[in-house]
Amino acid sequence: MRRESHAFLTLSSETRIISDKGGVKLVSVNILLENKGNKRITARTKRNEKDLFYSDKHDECLHAGTLKIRQLPVPKTPVSFNWYDLEPLKTESSEVGNADFEQINYLHDHEDPQSDFKEVDFWLEPKETCRFEIPVWLRPGIYCSKVFFIGEETRYYKDDYWSFVSVFEVS
Repeated sequence: MRRESHAFLTLSSETRIISDKGGVKLVSVNILLENKGNKRITARTKRNEKDLFYSDKHDECLHAGTLKIRQLPVPKTPVSFNWYDLEPLKTESSEVGNADFEQINYLHDHEDPQSDFKEVDFWLEPKETCRFEIPVWLRPGIYCSKVFFIGEETRYYKDDYWSFVSVFEVS
């Protein structure tokens, strides 16, 4: 079997602090999608019965391209952690932007206005790379992010699902 004949996507993310306003920092989360295979990868366009692009007992994604950010508590003793052990960020309403760090849509520029922005028109050709920059305001701390890409359902696979977890510090 030749792997490149199948859908093969790599996800990565990195962060950098753009501005420091004292108690809060402007952080740029850069997401990179790379189609490593020889097959076009298309974002899922249809939602399920819960109006989600993806849901299982652990994750729910309102968007085909979803970014989630959670804060890591600092433990008193050495411990390993799991993404699913982390609590969603508790935020107050924001006067600017979206304060929901569980459902950040990094494919918003590719949503179809003729469907009330509920459908996505995004794909990666073979060997194509695409970068997205998401600005977020965060307080100093250690954070964990999880990037999702939900591809179209195919005849052979129920879900073309990719995710990537990374840890970063805002200081």
